[in-house]
Amino acid sequence: ITALSGRLEHGSLIFLGPDNGSAPELWKLPNIHRTGAVPYEILPAVAAGADVLIVPYDDLPVTRAMPPLKFKEYLATMRPVVASRLPTLEPWSDACYLADSAEDFVAGVQIGLATGLGDAERQARSRLDGETWQRKASTFENVLLGGQADG
Repeated sequence: ITALSGRLEHGSLIFLGPDNGSAPELWKLPNIHRTGAVPYEILPAVAAGADVLIVPYDDLPVTRAMPPLKFKEYLATMRPVVASRLPTLEPWSDACYLADSAEDFVAGVQIGLATGLGDAERQARSRLDGETWQRKASTFENVLLGGQADG
């Protein structure tokens, strides 16, 4: 985030949600802003209004074990998404820019700002059509009842 903040010529990084007390030095940078908690209902509209959405997670055991829910929500906005490369995000590498380093992350954001969402990324995101809560509930029910999971 610090590298990205220093390389942005225009614009800001806006973080939504409560401050958990981590990285207080970030909040001192002039182009980084935080909103605090916001109502869940407005999150899709806020995300859709961004030029590029970022998922800057550290590669830690907890982040390696579970995909961030907001990642798929970000993909659904049809805005460019740049994320830290994590094993759980690899299946979506054709739908976003996965970064391996701070410099790579900055480059991904710059590409997203310059080009927007490419046709290949847009097509890859069509896989989200099957990512409904109804389908997840059906899968969960099948597993609980001893049936086979359908995805």
